[in-house]
Amino acid sequence: MTGSKALVVYYSRTGTTRRLAEVLAKALQADIEPVIDTKKRSGTLGYLRSVVEALQKRGAPIEPMRTDPRSYDLVVIGTPVWAWSVSPPVRSYLAANKGGLPDVAFFCTMGSRGSERAFEEMQAIAGKAPRAGCAVTAHEMASEAYGTRVAQFLAQVETLRSS
Repeated sequence: MTGSKALVVYYSRTGTTRRLAEVLAKALQADIEPVIDTKKRSGTLGYLRSVVEALQKRGAPIEPMRTDPRSYDLVVIGTPVWAWSVSPPVRSYLAANKGGLPDVAFFCTMGSRGSERAFEEMQAIAGKAPRAGCAVTAHEMASEAYGTRVAQFLAQVETLRSS
């Protein structure tokens, strides 16, 4: 995959996952596109709605994407972890693109745990195993202490891209 094209796709409610997506896209020299949720998720009510939908394993209505993942060699998909689950907007993105995704890698941001289960859900929805995964806590993002995790993830992804 030398010279391969990569795309970073992510959903972020608070900006934490967006910041990690931007770091990864810059390091990978990848295109980047957010998943835009059409539901209001701000404030306490939005937070509660998000948790309930995640627990119910529901998707969310999302705006059409500008980019077609089939035109890339690698799609790096990111989500916040809500109630130990993938966020509803990313659930919808994965379901809509099942069967059309090239190689994938997953990343997530979370309060403290839940990444393993979220990655398992992402794999099941996408119908394919990720080539790499990266889980970063909100505290690590806030203190910029995510360097080692990101470096390991990037090394895994670059190994794939150069083979």
